[in-house]
Amino acid sequence: MRRPCLALFQQDFPAGGARVSAQSRQTHGETTLSTAILLWGVLFSSIGLGFFIYGKKRQRFAALLCGVGLMVFPYFVSNTVLLVLIGAVLVAIPLVVGA
Repeated sequence: MRRPCLALFQQDFPAGGARVSAQSRQTHGETTLSTAILLWGVLFSSIGLGFFIYGKKRQRFAALLCGVGLMVFPYFVSNTVLLVLIGAVLVAIPLVVGA
């Protein structure tokens, strides 16, 4: 005999607890964020914040602009390899220009 209160836990619920139809599980061309993209984005945004603060205090224009670029560009890039390449270039510019 099944209890009615346990019947709720036996249904197919996703992690959030809401029911999701089979149609809404399809991506429909939306980009899904992978863990790598999120972590690289957080890393480059943190470095960008550091460059932004450094450039603002020391009046270094290259560091200031690259800091803003590092904080903003992860929102627009969905390819992990491209994200790392653009981030590495933006990190290197203030280091090369400031030397």
